[in-house]
Amino acid sequence: LGRVDVERLRADLGDAASAGADRALLDLRNLVEDDPRTAAKIAGVFVRGDLLLLRSNDGETLETIAADGDGGAAWEGSLAVLVNGATAGASEALARLLQVRSGATVYGESTYGLGGEPRLFRLPDGSGVLVATDVWQLPYGETWSREGVDPDDEVRGQSTDYAERLDEQLSEALKRFADAPSADAAELEKAA
Repeated sequence: LGRVDVERLRADLGDAASAGADRALLDLRNLVEDDPRTAAKIAGVFVRGDLLLLRSNDGETLETIAADGDGGAAWEGSLAVLVNGATAGASEALARLLQVRSGATVYGESTYGLGGEPRLFRLPDGSGVLVATDVWQLPYGETWSREGVDPDDEVRGQSTDYAERLDEQLSEALKRFADAPSADAAELEKAA
C-alpha cells in the first residue's frame, strides 16, 4: 500500500469512470502492511471524514487519522475488495473502512486480524521486543485486531496449487461482482 501513488489512483479512477467503467475491485490478498496510516490515505480516495483512531489499552485516543484533501470521493461507482487470510494490518484497515464507509462488498476469506500498533521496548542487553500496546479502530470503536475482517461473500479457490487457487478466487469474485447490482441500481432499489 505504501507504494500506491494516491493522486495517480485518483486520476486513473476518474479516467476509468469517464470511459464508462462503473465498477472497481481492489485486490488486497496476500498484502501485509504494518501501518494503517497508509490505508487511510488510499481510503481517502473513496470516502471523507475521520477514518481511524489509535487508542491505548486504557481507551485514550492517541491519534486520529482523517481523509486527506478537501475534495469529494474520486469513485462513485460500485466498489469491491478481495481479501484472504494473508491480508493483514493496513490492508485490513482499508478493507473494513471501504466496507463500512463506502458500502464496498468484501469478497474472499476472513483476514488475519493484525490491528495493533507495535512499540519497541529495549532490553538491557541492547536487544528489543516489539509489543502491540495500542489498537487501531474505526471512529465508532470497532477494530479488526485479532478477529480480522469477514467477507460479505465468501469466495475460495479449490485447486491444491496456491497460485491456481488465487486465480480461481479472483475469477469467481469478479464473476459475482459483475452479477451484483451496480451502485446506481442499488440506489434506485432503495428509493423505490
